[in-house]
Amino acid sequence: MRQLLEWRLDAQRYALDHHQIIRVERAAAVAPLPGAPSSILGVINVRGEILPVFDVRARFGLPTRAPQPGDQLVLVQTATRRLAFFADQVHSVAAWPDEALLDATSLGVQDATTAAVLRLSDGLVLIQDLDRFLAQDEAAWLDDALTAVQV
Repeated sequence: MRQLLEWRLDAQRYALDHHQIIRVERAAAVAPLPGAPSSILGVINVRGEILPVFDVRARFGLPTRAPQPGDQLVLVQTATRRLAFFADQVHSVAAWPDEALLDATSLGVQDATTAAVLRLSDGLVLIQDLDRFLAQDEAAWLDDALTAVQV
């Protein structure tokens, strides 16, 4: 069984493994990072920890927009770092049998961040691989920028 947290951007549904979720909070103000790649909105201070805020809308080719008051901030842990992103809606964690997950490439999904697809009676949920969110050059830039911010 896979425990997945479902979230939405516009009408599209996404999910992450629940063990990658730190917590979900209300939207917060983001401090910009000058010279940041378009995939990085800026940083937030969460209980004394400076976290980068990733623009998942830009990554998925959706129209970008400023965070709205009703948006939720999802704090996550990748294999190498903590980061945050905004979601329009976040739903509860649900358990799905491994057999319900389909290989993304077998369905023609070409997005590098999509690891699997959950086919439900009311649509598809794209299961994301957080470790693929940041390209290598973005991760290197972010490491340098966060070191400078925290000094």
